Amino acid sequence: AAMTEVDKASGSVYRAVGGVMVLRDKAAVKTDLAKEKEDLSGRIEFLDRQEKKMTERFTAARKKLEELAKAQKAGALGG
Repeated sequence: AAMTEVDKASGSVYRAVGGVMVLRDKAAVKTDLAKEKEDLSGRIEFLDRQEKKMTERFTAARKKLEELAKAQKAGALGG
């Protein structure tokens, strides 16, 4: 969305830097936006991998707990 708006603009554009609007060259803003998009894509990939690992760990832990509960229940019934 931001890149589309920058493309529509002619000349320089304003860019929010912290709480201040700064006048920047259109090409520089486009470069900044592309870099930010690349950085965010990398973060998303990292978080997706991390989520997958955590889900696998959770599933393994749940399976182990279920097995322990079955064994405990079987021991209580058999003893």
